[in-house]
Amino acid sequence: MEEKEDLKVLILEDVRTDAELLKLQLVNFDFHCIYQVVDAQEAYEKALSEFKPDVILADFNLPQFDGLQALKKLRSEDELTPFIFVTGTLFEEDAVFAIRAEATDFILKKHIEQLPSAIIKALRERHEKILRFEATRMLAESEKRFKTLVQNSGDVIAILDFKGNYQFVSDSSRRILGISPASFEGKNVYDFIHSEDKQLILDQLHQLQKQTQMPIGPLRFKDGNGTWRWIEAVASNLLNDSTIQGIVINSRDVTERVEKELALKVSNERYRFASLATQDLIYEWVLQSGQIIIMEGALERLFGHFDSGNGTELAFWKDHIHPHDLAKVYCKLREKLKNSYEDFCENEFRFGRPDGTYAIVYNKGYIIRNETGKAIKIIGALRDNTERLENLKAIRDQNIQLRKISWVQSHIVRAPVARIMGLVDLVTNYENDETTKSELLRYIDLSAKELDEVIRDITKKAEILVKEINQ
Repeated sequence: MEEKEDLKVLILEDVRTDAELLKLQLVNFDFHCIYQVVDAQEAYEKALSEFKPDVILADFNLPQFDGLQALKKLRSEDELTPFIFVTGTLFEEDAVFAIRAEATDFILKKHIEQLPSAIIKALRERHEKILRFEATRMLAESEKRFKTLVQNSGDVIAILDFKGNYQFVSDSSRRILGISPASFEGKNVYDFIHSEDKQLILDQLHQLQKQTQMPIGPLRFKDGNGTWRWIEAVASNLLNDSTIQGIVINSRDVTERVEKELALKVSNERYRFASLATQDLIYEWVLQSGQIIIMEGALERLFGHFDSGNGTELAFWKDHIHPHDLAKVYCKLREKLKNSYEDFCENEFRFGRPDGTYAIVYNKGYIIRNETGKAIKIIGALRDNTERLENLKAIRDQNIQLRKISWVQSHIVRAPVARIMGLVDLVTNYENDETTKSELLRYIDLSAKELDEVIRDITKKAEILVKEINQ
């Protein structure tokens, strides 16, 4: 046989036989009843605190303490415990007072057989009331928790109709945007959006007809000070939700992030134009990770390597530096990095092109160190010096040719000129017979012809040198 659940019953009755009659009605009750009978105020109040009854059965009229006082005492501390009047007579005026004091039920003693069903009904109502109280409490806590989360959230939560009119805005708007929720009343979201971004949000909100959720922005939103702030949001279409009936927008201020991104974009553009203007490959080498950041397309422009991302890998550079130069470059760089007083590094090496030839590269970098002096990155520039060095070699070769011409001028030309000057001196300053004079003139003629040949040879070599220079 299933064991019955205990039910503590407090009986407020000054007539013992009536109390026993109440107990008799509950002999075959659904509960195992535990009774305590009292007839005075002190005993009643003690029973409330110590016995802690599940149900109270009270006569309305007692010699020193009546049921209405007992009911008021209970309700001052307890709203749930059933309180049932069981009395011989009950006037209408007393009934009104009892109802106002929140009595659970009334049973006349002549209808005492109704007591079990009245208790069952009262216990069921108490259970339902407990559930309602608990539901109300949980709802209140949930609303309080939701309000706290919304107020302290990093997001501004808003509800819009499909035209973008504000229906609700969370209190966090005051802290994040400097705009009170009341200031959004009667306003449209487009009243706060930058003119250049209105079409963007218009297109994105229209897409919510086909999907329930989508990201919006970043876009510019005017705050309480009239300043444009960058906002990023997630829009959820809850128009068909009976509790929301709108589009929920969770917005976050991303001004700092977007401004940094824009500043970085401007910096990269400057970096790109500087790289194009100088014909250098500007790089940033993060030493700990080995990542080398270069401008897109710079590797192909300078060395002919297709920029597939390999330029950011240290292994790519090691593979293309000439084997005879790699160890020298590494050792020199290592010494620079170890010395915390060194801020610059420079070297020259051969770098392989896709066609198998080598470019002669000059590298100069600035070493960035942390607060302990450890090198953390190098920002520098690579310059293809191949053409410049080839030009220098050509100039050196040309200088050699010029020195040869100079030697010819100073030595080969000097001999016939000296002979002509000597012969002219003999003819001019000395008396000679006709035979000697004729012989001297013949020698002058031979020396002049020799000088002419020398000059022709010098002219030919000079023309060849000019052609080489012009090439």
